[in-house]
Amino acid sequence: IDMSNRTFRIAGVTQENENKKDIQALLKRVASGYTRDGLIQSWDGYTKEEMLELGLDSSEFQDQEIKNIYRFETDPNNPYDSNAIKVYMTDANGSEHHVGYIKKDETTNVRKLMSNPEFYTAAEFTGGKIRTVEYDFNQEKNSVKENELTRGLLVHFKSTGKASSDAEVTLTTAEIVKEEKKQKAIATGEKLEKAGSAMMGCGCLLTLLVTVPIIILVLIFL
Repeated sequence: IDMSNRTFRIAGVTQENENKKDIQALLKRVASGYTRDGLIQSWDGYTKEEMLELGLDSSEFQDQEIKNIYRFETDPNNPYDSNAIKVYMTDANGSEHHVGYIKKDETTNVRKLMSNPEFYTAAEFTGGKIRTVEYDFNQEKNSVKENELTRGLLVHFKSTGKASSDAEVTLTTAEIVKEEKKQKAIATGEKLEKAGSAMMGCGCLLTLLVTVPIIILVLIFL
């Protein structure tokens, strides 16, 4: 499976959940709880005036994520899809809620990611309150308009970096071994140089007969 980050949109968020609770109202309540606890911020902390000045258009919790609050459960008895995967979300108080399903054509990929320890999940709220900067012809200036859209959820599977870390450790170990061999070769070369110098002082042919084969062996095994 592709080891890059993967994102899926949760289906069924406009319906009632397994406990006959309206998921739209549930998502609004859960998001409010996490806002209260400071884990996410409405409009990423921007005021209307700042959004107007910067020309920002945004949904209330756009691009803000909360880690590891999803749980997935296979649903083999589902009358519509025996491969269905239920999605549960934990709120700020620690209670768990059924908030939808993985889309039918994405369950195979999600099953692989669910069992892969190299990924963690992050939740992102979409839709809900939307602010846009628009030109007001009556006032002849820009103003911030606020609307309400259908709320939704994204689930991000993100790499923990475990595979990359392992690769770095392996590479570092290989470099250490290579460096040790290099240092040993250098030390051996220095010893041979000293020995060769001593032999050359004697004008002895034995210098070439002994040192040349050894140097060749050192170069081969470096």
